[in-house]
Amino acid sequence: MRPPLLVQTLVEGQFRCIGAWRIDATGVLEFDGIMPKEPGVYAFAMDGVAQYVGVASASLAKRLYFYRDLPPRSERTCA
Repeated sequence: MRPPLLVQTLVEGQFRCIGAWRIDATGVLEFDGIMPKEPGVYAFAMDGVAQYVGVASASLAKRLYFYRDLPPRSERTCA
């Protein structure tokens, strides 16, 4: 089993936190932050630990937009 990938490690590797996923009062998942229009590597993290790392070959904004339709979870996003 691999050791957990900490957000601190991502930040030390030049990732930066750009926002957070939130569930609004009506239960809709929304992104609270600014999504970059450039391609790049992104990570979803909860409680300081990366849960998923992905690559957007076109636009991070377009890629992250698709996550709105997933089951609601509060997840911090770093890119």
